[in-house]
Amino acid sequence: MLTDPDQAPTMAVQAILDATGQEVGVELLFRHPPATSAPEMSSEADHEFATTTVVDLLHEMDGTTGWLFVNAPRAFLVGEQPLPEADGRIVVEVLEGVAADPEVVAGVQDLLRRGYKIAVDDWEGGEDRAALMAHADFVKVDLEALTAARLPAVVDQARALRPGITVVVERIETADDLRVAVAAGADLFQGFLLATPDLV
Repeated sequence: MLTDPDQAPTMAVQAILDATGQEVGVELLFRHPPATSAPEMSSEADHEFATTTVVDLLHEMDGTTGWLFVNAPRAFLVGEQPLPEADGRIVVEVLEGVAADPEVVAGVQDLLRRGYKIAVDDWEGGEDRAALMAHADFVKVDLEALTAARLPAVVDQARALRPGITVVVERIETADDLRVAVAAGADLFQGFLLATPDLV
């Protein structure tokens, strides 16, 4: 066990809210040890380490309610790395850089059978991840990656590919961002305007 908490990797949680302002879940975010100035994660191994750390700390979320969104690189989708036991609350976020190849799609289908929910992260429209969208419960749209004018079309395309999908708009940092996301028909909202990440 590490004796210096400033040297131990940890996680933060950022609330996800519905249109009434009610918290319906949180995203679990890896954080480097407070006493380090580690560089941004760039490699697949970095992302796997981050997800492993968050999975190991999930027990800290016992007693909380709502969805628990966990970022998942490829290894966690195809069974090379373990996820915590599905409890009906864990939403596995398929990261943007994960290709929707047959092995990943089959892994996502297996996760659904085992009781996980699936989110496609950083959706920007297009057909390259349509095979994942067909199985997703949630889609997350990063407002910073789109113009306000494009957002309604991206939301509409997500719902055309997967009727009934829950659309989460993230990176909401101003009141105008929130207005744009609501007007586009988003279901859930995430960003610094609404809640900053809090260390667990």
